[in-house]
Amino acid sequence: LVDLKKGFSLPLWLAASAKSAVKVLLGYPFEDYELIKDPHSNQIFNVKVYSSAIINEGSKALSMTFADSGLTLDLTRNLEIWTIAEFEKDPDNGCNKKNLVNLIPGEGVGINSDTKQICISEFAQILLSANLLDLIPAGHVLNLKIIFPKGKFLAERTSNKAFGIVEGLSIIGTTADTHASASQEQILNAQEELDLALATSHKAQKKIIFVIGENGLDIAKRECVPFPIIKVGNWIGPLMVYAAAKKVQQVVLLGYHGKLIKLAGGIFHTHNHLA
Repeated sequence: LVDLKKGFSLPLWLAASAKSAVKVLLGYPFEDYELIKDPHSNQIFNVKVYSSAIINEGSKALSMTFADSGLTLDLTRNLEIWTIAEFEKDPDNGCNKKNLVNLIPGEGVGINSDTKQICISEFAQILLSANLLDLIPAGHVLNLKIIFPKGKFLAERTSNKAFGIVEGLSIIGTTADTHASASQEQILNAQEELDLALATSHKAQKKIIFVIGENGLDIAKRECVPFPIIKVGNWIGPLMVYAAAKKVQQVVLLGYHGKLIKLAGGIFHTHNHLA
């Protein structure tokens, strides 16, 4: 059991709020925390929840918490999260468990401008399913409405619209943990990952994929990139030098454009406190 005080991603907080709402809807007493399991690592995290209550004459439940990644410069730090849970009769009678959790984007939650579908990472979807499916009564589906009261305002400070995400914040995050990408520990971890890749993969000497942030990592995994993937955070320049010293022939950088623009301008450590 990992005690959650800081350092965990938005999907974990969302899952805690959702689980609390579902449990209250089922008649369980409110508790100010939820135990959330990460299906990737099998770790269990103790996540703070601030309130949950029955609404709409008992047909729905509302839960609220505040995201805290532990990162000083995180846009979603202290983001208020509301989830509204409601059960509905399942026309397929539980034949397809993948469709038992219906995610509804509410106020402040980003949607794809073309499809109108909620913008949520695969990890967040898996995390929600892993922690909610066993609570859904037989013969029902769970309608889960997600609301970020300040999401629309905060989205104006992002590049979401350039990527076709409108109306609010996308629900990103590919792991339960968040990492301070300017820390010395991260460059050492990346160097160790690169050394391991070079020792175990014949492809690594020819090409390495350096991913910048969770978005880059998510894309690399989704596209099944056939070369070793190393997450580099803000230590882009030093790790490119390290790769060159290790005789890597080609480095591909994958991630949002902001840090790549800094790199093109000769800024080799791209954290906001420097650039």
